[in-house]
This record gives sequence, C-alpha cells and structure tokens, in this order.
Amino acid sequence: MDYKRKRRNITYTSSSCKMYLRHDFEHRCAYCGSLEDALSPMPEVADKYFEKDHFVPQSNKNPDTNKYPNLFYSCTKCNGKKSNVLLSLNPCKDSIFRGDNPHITSGTDEKKFIFESSTPEGKKFISDLELNSRYHRRLRKKQHLWLLAKKEGVALLQDPRYADKLSSDDLKQIKNILSQGIVIDEYEEICGGSEHALDVVEACHFLEERGYNPQIILAENELDITATINGKTYCGSLRIEPSITYRIMKTEILAEQRKANMPVGLFVYIPDQDTLCFYEIDFDLVNWEQENHRLNNYIQL
Repeated sequence: MDYKRKRRNITYTSSSCKMYLRHDFEHRCAYCGSLEDALSPMPEVADKYFEKDHFVPQSNKNPDTNKYPNLFYSCTKCNGKKSNVLLSLNPCKDSIFRGDNPHITSGTDEKKFIFESSTPEGKKFISDLELNSRYHRRLRKKQHLWLLAKKEGVALLQDPRYADKLSSDDLKQIKNILSQGIVIDEYEEICGGSEHALDVVEACHFLEERGYNPQIILAENELDITATINGKTYCGSLRIEPSITYRIMKTEILAEQRKANMPVGLFVYIPDQDTLCFYEIDFDLVNWEQENHRLNNYIQL
C-alpha cells in the first residue's frame, strides 16, 4: 500500500476531516502524488488545490460512503477527473507508486515524466485519471525541480562550500525556490490551511504563549495534541466550539484513548472569546455501559 491511514472516528462533514486526511496522506494527492509545498509554500493557498474525495463514489449509495476509511486527500484535478469512477487501484490497499513491485513506475526526468505500467490495473488507473496529460507531466517536472533545489538548498545552508559544486543555473534555481521567502508557522505546517486547521494553530499559539508547551501529534482516535498543565503532560482531543458548556464524549472513543497510557483530557478552544478550556478525564468515573460520557468540570487555561 502507498498510505496507511490512522483510525479516525469522523465523517466527511466533520470540520477536522480535511486536516486529518492531509496528515495521513503526507500532504500529497493520494492519486497523482502531487505535493502541497510544490504547488504553494503557503498552506492557506495550497489548501485550495486539495479536496476531500470519496473513493467509492457517492453515486454508489454505499451506507459507509461518508465514513473516514472511504475518504482520500485529492488534488482538485484528480478529484474532478475521477468524478464517479471507481478506480482500479486503492492507494490504501495497493502498491501503486511505492513498494518492491509498484503498479506504476517511471515519471522521472529520464522518462520525460511519463508514467508507465505493466499491469492492467495500473494502465487503467493512469488512463482514468489522465496522469500522462501535459498538465500532470508539467507538474511532475516542476515538483522534481522543486525537490532537487530544496535538497541542494539545505546542503548549501549546512555547508556554504557546497556552492562550489553547483552550476550557475543550479544556484539560480535554488534562489528562486528560497526567494518564495515565506516563513511557515511550525503548527501550520503540520495542520495545513483549512479553516479548522487554522483554528487549531491559533489554539496551539494560545497554549504556547501561556507556557503549556503544546505539541501537535494528530494520533489515532482524535488524540490531537499534548500539553503540560500543572506539571503533568496530557494528551487529548482539541475541539473548536462556539461557547463554554459541558461536553459529551463517546465511551467507545474514550476506551481507545485510555490505551495511550498517559493522562488524557479534552481541550476546547472558543476563538470568538479567545478562551481555552481543559476537561481532565477520569476514566474511573466513566460508565462503560453507556454510549456517551458527560464532562462537566473544566478549568480555563
């Protein structure tokens, strides 16, 4: 398989869905492999090039269509071309571009960025998405040059003497890449530029400014962040909500979060009030026979 997604208890309509998909698919289109950073160094801009896609199309009327395992991170080009087609290969089940015997090979400078396949499934995948169109070949060339310049730029920063090994054209290409000159917020780089992601970034800055040392982990079962409160490090979900009130959590999710073997809590950020509340979870108080668990007590951070 090309990608291994994490277990997420969310659906297509969940505000956090796109952020999780972006993370699980390594900031790439699941179908053509186009990389966000090569399209734009700004997450807010790159976000416009990517969408949530239903692998099994909605037209199939499958009851699980909107569940997370059926959702993929796709560039707008592939999503539009795929439309209602059920593709011959699944990036989360099949080795399309990766592994010892991938269905699709080449796509490199030596092959003029043309994809090749020796399997019927691979050939159909290329055909259905038109991956050898001029658009995709130009995009692969641009991405190849961007990754090369970035690699050489890093080497140059680490050892200025490396410049002696580069041609004037190489140095010009590196300058063009680096002159995009946008310093990306470390939280934004992890979360992306969707509306929900930017709220998460804002919440993390709120915690950081107050000395809670937040870390974004985006682990399974909505364990989104860690933060240190009163000398104890907690992990937990981070929700974006409009007001302060009690919170409901599914016991099914709590049962999975308990396996983290560290203190767990729920972080709730209210952007309009610039307030963040923390609900510590005491698993001894959870009635595991109930579907939901209510959290009443919180502290404002």
